[in-house]
Amino acid sequence: MECQEAEDLLEAYRASAEAYALAADKLVKVLYGSRAEFWSALKIAESAKNNCNKDLKAIYLHMIQHECQPN
Repeated sequence: MECQEAEDLLEAYRASAEAYALAADKLVKVLYGSRAEFWSALKIAESAKNNCNKDLKAIYLHMIQHECQPN
């Protein structure tokens, strides 16, 4: 069964995965920068990773509970 809510959750995951990729790129760029820049980028990347994992878990739980998939 196709589900619009699952599609919306998937779109949120796509956005958070993109944010995580950007944060990881920034982290690599400041690897040899100042310690403050590095720690700031690391915290942003960790937060983006957590959001990404949270969104992926929400998709998984929704699809199991509703026995559906994105459109």
